[in-house]
Amino acid sequence: MKENNLRKLRNKHGYTQKQVAEGVGIARSYLTLVEIGKHNPSLEVAGRLASFLGVTIEEIFPWLKHPGFQEDPEESLANPYPKHTSKVEV
Repeated sequence: MKENNLRKLRNKHGYTQKQVAEGVGIARSYLTLVEIGKHNPSLEVAGRLASFLGVTIEEIFPWLKHPGFQEDPEESLANPYPKHTSKVEV
């Protein structure tokens, strides 16, 4: 898993894990796994986290900003649309 800024941002705003988890609608134990980089949330949950903290998803997960970013298909923040590799001639 890739590093994220979730714990830093949560602490910056003075929230406990319980407050964020309840505000976003996830289990505190799941939030812990995301914070320590053991799990990446779905795009929906990432959006709810960002909204709750008043930041962008990329501020929480900075690796999404990199131009050469390609998501590991095993990770759940993966683009829901598979990378198209075949060429189309016009």
